[in-house]
Amino acid sequence: MRRADFVGASQAVLGFAGFALMFYLVKCRQQYLLLGAIFFAILPALYLDFKTAGYPKPGHSLSFIIGTIMAVWYLYKPNHKNAVTNEEHS
Repeated sequence: MRRADFVGASQAVLGFAGFALMFYLVKCRQQYLLLGAIFFAILPALYLDFKTAGYPKPGHSLSFIIGTIMAVWYLYKPNHKNAVTNEEHS
């Protein structure tokens, strides 16, 4: 396989890790297996970034931030399905 076949996989993993970390911090603080999986995803990617480039690669940082933002939106979005307005009662 060529190197170009693997482009984007680490960004996807870090996006999921950002989502999972925010989910862990807000919802399930007792699930240590989830925390271990999150660190298993984040630490090797950061290690390789610092070893090869000397800093976190922008694609990795951005995907982690986007995953975190998506988790915040998912966890704190208002639930409009059960909202009842005054006009519906009339």
